[in-house]
Amino acid sequence: MTDITNKINIQRLLRSINYNETNKVNITYNQILCEQLHKQNIELQNKSLSYCPPYHDGATCWPPILAGTTVHMPCPSSYEGQMYNPYENATKECLEHGNWSSKSDYIPCLLTGDSSTLDLTMILRCIFLTGYSLSCGCLCLALIIFYIFKSLKCMRNTIHSHLFVALMIKACAWSISYIFVEFADIKQFKDDTKLTIS
Repeated sequence: MTDITNKINIQRLLRSINYNETNKVNITYNQILCEQLHKQNIELQNKSLSYCPPYHDGATCWPPILAGTTVHMPCPSSYEGQMYNPYENATKECLEHGNWSSKSDYIPCLLTGDSSTLDLTMILRCIFLTGYSLSCGCLCLALIIFYIFKSLKCMRNTIHSHLFVALMIKACAWSISYIFVEFADIKQFKDDTKLTIS
């Protein structure tokens, strides 16, 4: 019965914790909340058994458990802006002397996609960039035609040339931001193959 109550309390705590990387005070608050939640569980203290106290590593609230055991907790859905699989479990080991191991194992939490999905994503990104580049090139060609042929000078074409310049600026700005944001995320995902929290 106690295990069911603890599981319900832990799940309630996990739902209440807001992982927000911009709010660094939140982690301290979550640590206090984690400890307060598990202070109600004094069975281990009363039995004078060796156990690991409740611990919050920044991503997960680890409950108190008996020494020499391993606890499995649901993965956070996101941590420090990175998305993780909440349907998997992270693990942390409580050592024989009642101390937590230095690292939590979040490797099962990593979102893994099959290579065909990742390849399709890269193809779509290349199509986006190619489309915007072609659009920008065609607009540039239209501007050159408007300025070379003086017979095309009229108010309507002047307005259209201003529109073309605006669309070119938009396409260039989108392409540059897309390259920096999207491809930086791909590089970061490749670099962050492991989530370990000390």
